[in-house]
Amino acid sequence: MSKIGKIKEQIQTAIEAVKDFDEPYKTKAFEVILSRNLDELSLGKDRGEAKEGKEPKELSLALNKRIDALTKEANLTVEQLENVYDFGDQDLTVIAPLEGTVPDKQVSFTQCLLIGLERVYSKKSISAPELTKKIDDTGLNTKNLSRSLKNRPDIFRKMGKKKETVYKLTDVGKTSAIALVRTLATSVRQT
Repeated sequence: MSKIGKIKEQIQTAIEAVKDFDEPYKTKAFEVILSRNLDELSLGKDRGEAKEGKEPKELSLALNKRIDALTKEANLTVEQLENVYDFGDQDLTVIAPLEGTVPDKQVSFTQCLLIGLERVYSKKSISAPELTKKIDDTGLNTKNLSRSLKNRPDIFRKMGKKKETVYKLTDVGKTSAIALVRTLATSVRQT
């Protein structure tokens, strides 16, 4: 269905939802429902409806080339790589289930995130607040995150202090991160 067709469908859905309301509530309810429906439509496209059996992701050609380069570097297929990442136009989300202790999960998550950001989005570092938010968003514990990363100087470089802290991968960390992504991509349990 075309984009305009989908929008018309959402308008009709909103009209049907408010048909029993009286003014001025009818107009306001229509605006709210339509806005939410259009937001959901937009979010569904950003998250890649291919996973739900709908249209394939519409990512830019340059982005797809960088994803392909990462798949070759990790010796994976795009489908396997999507067991680890959910790619967006500007950012990615680590979706692979992680195992081990809380510090192990924090280290693994940060490695996967940093190598994905570097290889696909040309972003070589991440600030401490941004990293904490990304970890929070996945439901992982952020307690003692700084200590967990500090204890792995072979993998991470830390620059700055407190909220100005920025993390990036060392060369050993990059090699280790590629191996970790390969392991996570091929060991995901298919249900």
